[in-house]
Amino acid sequence: MPYFRQFSSNLNKLPFRTMEWKYTCLSLYKHILKLHQLKLLPQQRLLGDSYVKQEFKLNKTDEEKFARPFVEEWLQYVEILENAEDAAIVGKEMPEEDVQSLSDEQKEQFYKLKEETEKVRDIMKKQFTEQNNVTYTDFNERK
Repeated sequence: MPYFRQFSSNLNKLPFRTMEWKYTCLSLYKHILKLHQLKLLPQQRLLGDSYVKQEFKLNKTDEEKFARPFVEEWLQYVEILENAEDAAIVGKEMPEEDVQSLSDEQKEQFYKLKEETEKVRDIMKKQFTEQNNVTYTDFNERK
């Protein structure tokens, strides 16, 4: 069992900036990268690994009021990946009210990430259709 699982259900009780906190975050980070190896296609993994590394690097010195929600969101991401049955259908739509609650900086980052994932999706669709001699609409019907 990954170390972070010991504290994932009661993260609020874990003292901030202790060794337990640091090990929990490191364990979560490593587990996400491992899930990327197991669950994502190479194109998805390239983007996903880069994003995870960047986010954890940027947020490792955050204040507690930002750090706890950050870890909680990544714990939700782990659940999504662990429950994903197909790499082509990983993730979920972000509700519009959640998008609206983001800061301007977060919205900008969100839309950049969305653009990049759409590029990867389009490349994957093109490769799939070429390899399987199907049309774009056939690809959509397989979902």
